[in-house]
Amino acid sequence: MSRLAPLPDPPASSRAARRPPRSLLLLLLALGVVLRLPSLEMPLDTEGAALATRASLMAREAAFSTEATRHQGPLLPMLLAVPIGSGATPTAALRWIDLLLGSLLGPLVVGVLVRLGRRAATATWAGLLVTLHPLIVVHAGGPSAGTDGLTGVLLLLAVGGLLREGLA
Repeated sequence: MSRLAPLPDPPASSRAARRPPRSLLLLLLALGVVLRLPSLEMPLDTEGAALATRASLMAREAAFSTEATRHQGPLLPMLLAVPIGSGATPTAALRWIDLLLGSLLGPLVVGVLVRLGRRAATATWAGLLVTLHPLIVVHAGGPSAGTDGLTGVLLLLAVGGLLREGLA
């Protein structure tokens, strides 16, 4: 299978014109965190509790299982086992990691759209809409803790990587 050649980088002046300011990306990240902060005090639902229990068992036994359950892959419990092994409660570890991953979605959307050649203003508006969308807030870092934030972040990072290599 032949590999496609990477896309040539545009001149530095046009890249700078398309790239939104870092302060705007940090503002999107902070807005995502603020929107999800109230969910930190909420109890976990059954899916989140099962996920936290599985991560707690991994941390206690120091055995990282790659076995997937019916609805969840092994990556999030392995990620949660690190703070749980350091002394965090399973609920707090799941809530905080889910909050941070969900908050990254808006800035990552901006990065992918800029890499696709969209203007900075268009990419920023799209990132703001992703940050403020109620369903994304609820399922990625909000009251319904689970794997949605991690899935979204990994998907956007993969698309960004493919665009960087010129494969998409």
